[in-house]
Amino acid sequence: MVTTARVLNWQTASEINNAYFEVERSTDNSRFEPIGRVKGKGNSVRINNYSLNDEEAILQFSNLNQLYYRLKQVDKDGTYEYSQTAVINLSTNHNLQVVLFPNPNKGSFTIHLDGVEVGNSIELSIVDMMGNLMYASTYNNKHFAIDAPFAPGIYTVLVKVGDIQKSIRISVTE
Repeated sequence: MVTTARVLNWQTASEINNAYFEVERSTDNSRFEPIGRVKGKGNSVRINNYSLNDEEAILQFSNLNQLYYRLKQVDKDGTYEYSQTAVINLSTNHNLQVVLFPNPNKGSFTIHLDGVEVGNSIELSIVDMMGNLMYASTYNNKHFAIDAPFAPGIYTVLVKVGDIQKSIRISVTE
């Protein structure tokens, strides 16, 4: 299994009575939870490519360094076997630090970035717990203020500089 930030890819050389693959994720490499199911080809003697997009990985687990994935291949008769575990490294070799204050707030807050040069394009987006985009803007400085009329709730602030992305949860109160 090959993993990127959100996409898991795998392939089979052949399949016999393959009903489906269940993709499982773990934060500790011992307790796995199913995150998706991909239908198998049944019977096949050729190479088949599969993928699953794990949209929740970045939003829910930005505070972790690693996530673990495995496949549960289930046959049509219900028998199954597990693949080897694949590890995705969420930490990177950069020094981007995002400081957001105050948190909780009333919809107005300040973001300060360390580890990024002035003039770099900084993409900022804020999504609610349902994944709806609530705010998006591009900046080119390391320090900026946000003043938006958010309803009370929990939001995720996503900061992207080039290929590097960080996320922080914020709480908006009345």
